[in-house]
Amino acid sequence: MKSKVAAMPTNPPRGELLELNRLYEAAPVGLCLLDHELRYVRINERLAAINGRPVSEHIGRTFQEIIPELGPTLEPVLRRVIETGEAVVNIDIHGMTRAEPRVERDWLASYYPVTSKDGILVGISAVVQDVTEHKQAERALWAVHEQLETRVQERTRELQEANAALITEVAQRRRAEALFKGLLEAAPDAMIMSDKKGKIALVNAQTERLLGYAREELIGRSVETLLPGLFRKRHLVHRTDYIADSRFRMMGEGGDLFVRSKDGREIPVEISLSPFESEEGLLVLSSIRDVTERKRQQEEIEKSEARFRLLAESTNVVPWEADARTWLFTYVGPQAVKLLGYPVKRWYDEDFWVEHIHPEDREYTIDFCMKSSLHCRDFEFEYRMRASDGRYVWLHDVVHVETVEGGPRTLMGFMIDVTDRNRVREALRALSARLIDAQEKERGRIARELHDNIGQKLALLAVELDITRQSPPGSETELSKQLEKLSGFTKELSSDIHRLSHRLHPRSIEKLGLSVAIRRLCREVADGHEVRIDFSEERVPSSFSDDTALCLFRVAQESLRNTVKHSQAKEVLVELSGGIEEIRLRISDSGIGFNPDDITEKEGLGLDSMRERLRAVGGTLAIESDPGRGTRVEAAVPVR
Repeated sequence: MKSKVAAMPTNPPRGELLELNRLYEAAPVGLCLLDHELRYVRINERLAAINGRPVSEHIGRTFQEIIPELGPTLEPVLRRVIETGEAVVNIDIHGMTRAEPRVERDWLASYYPVTSKDGILVGISAVVQDVTEHKQAERALWAVHEQLETRVQERTRELQEANAALITEVAQRRRAEALFKGLLEAAPDAMIMSDKKGKIALVNAQTERLLGYAREELIGRSVETLLPGLFRKRHLVHRTDYIADSRFRMMGEGGDLFVRSKDGREIPVEISLSPFESEEGLLVLSSIRDVTERKRQQEEIEKSEARFRLLAESTNVVPWEADARTWLFTYVGPQAVKLLGYPVKRWYDEDFWVEHIHPEDREYTIDFCMKSSLHCRDFEFEYRMRASDGRYVWLHDVVHVETVEGGPRTLMGFMIDVTDRNRVREALRALSARLIDAQEKERGRIARELHDNIGQKLALLAVELDITRQSPPGSETELSKQLEKLSGFTKELSSDIHRLSHRLHPRSIEKLGLSVAIRRLCREVADGHEVRIDFSEERVPSSFSDDTALCLFRVAQESLRNTVKHSQAKEVLVELSGGIEEIRLRISDSGIGFNPDDITEKEGLGLDSMRERLRAVGGTLAIESDPGRGTRVEAAVPVR
């Protein structure tokens, strides 16, 4: 049933308005009032904060304007309330808003029709509660529940198959006892159950194998008798304290532990404790794991690390280690003396590393290292350090971040001298730039020749043909038609040559700037093909080098050419944006996409050309594409 809709009253009674204001301000949830056109009439601070905009920006605007990210989800719901006049309550909403544009959150929302005294619907009242943390906890609990359920089902199935006959004959209490003992016996670790006085009540077969005692020898004994003599008195105190404050204790807590076998061997173990109440009182189940083999492997690893350190110190690579909180070196390999000429002890001085970084690299290097280490991710970077003789050495640093409790604790890495490699790379970059520059000059020469010579001649020919058509020596209709056809063909040819000149050397960059040139390019490509191309620019620097402008124009030109030729896209977005340090060009399409790894050498020539152009001006090229998901090409060039 379709409800009647009317405009919302603009002047409610003062008493009602005060009561509504008090309710909106005091409410622990988000509240708002929409009119029948879904425009915000009233909203409280809590909901405005969820939407990521102040209250003032909401009033008079539609929810599509305020939270377009949730539009596809919410509009059908709101329309249903308007059309039916019925409330829609407790719907789950999942998505992002401007408040946290990259964070997905969950809300519980209810929408109620607001009617006039005549029963006519004038708007919608919304109640929104952020339940992200609740949903996350719910999902986490459900995942744990499913894992536990799977494990229980698997173990129960095994027990049911092994004890099918027994399960049908014994009582529930004895069945539970059998299941418990079965679990105990199936455990991969030694299991000992003891009472609060430390008397052993139950053991499994793994305990017999580990300690060498028969089961009957262990029942009734004190657990302290299974410990080496030096640990018995101390353990008695620990056991008393544990009984007073019993809780589950994970394996590995409590330091190195040992048990004593029947033949006198001291076995390194890890022990977890699980207390539970029974009819007989408090019982403690101890799970004991033999870590002899793991200890042996750990010792082997430590020996291997020592050998590796010795090997690393005998190479030209400088191994190092530093405290992630203080940035002070805790270890520097002796190769550092050969690399930079400073004694190793100088490296341990406060701010030694920072003070010897090249001034041009210092700010970026420190900022990059801090951000990468705080994100607890391994990273690599290059920078220059001043040697003792005043020269600068290019270093490639490979860093591993060791974490503890989710934060960085130790940085470990290798410094590699890449001075010679970078010198060669710079030479190749300069050579590439010279080749591209020569190519552009040649294109410019050809463009001028085409425009000033051939184009002018063809235009003059078109004029002469027009004159001949208008004043022919004789009035022959067929001759006039032929001349008209030739004239049109000539004009078209002249226009084509002009466009060719523009493609060879875009002079509009020099006259009007990069933004205008790319905008014209987008319009020309769109006019010549069945594709919509949108162009946007944001904070583009007012001035940068001609090489940078030409490079980005060529990247846009090549990318659009590839798009119309291969992507089958109907819509393309070209974005030009700038910042303090770099200018970016992004071309995105919604076409068929491709796998970058499948590009052949011939097909990838255009991509290689873009990379070489960008490399010549210190820029980078990133290509993201998957079959069926479109393509995004992004070029970034530092502002110089």
